[in-house]
Amino acid sequence: MKREKAYKRLIRQLYGVKKKLAKDDHDASLIHEKKTINQKLHLLRKKYGLTEFASHAWVKPIRAHFHNQVNAAVAQKIASRAWLTFQ
Repeated sequence: MKREKAYKRLIRQLYGVKKKLAKDDHDASLIHEKKTINQKLHLLRKKYGLTEFASHAWVKPIRAHFHNQVNAAVAQKIASRAWLTFQ
């Protein structure tokens, strides 16, 4: 995902908008632009399977590898914590 031109462009735009918002945090057009960029980034992350629920799916085979010794709730909690560090 990081090699995709669309991702790089969105990150640059987001950085620029955040920089402008630091100077004028009440500009409605900049706030709207930031929201649209974040929505586009969310769709791109979803395309590549980089969501919290996808991390829960990643844990399932690992849990099965250890013969389900780890409780499902614990495995999901670990996946959520890993997602938070990634995010």
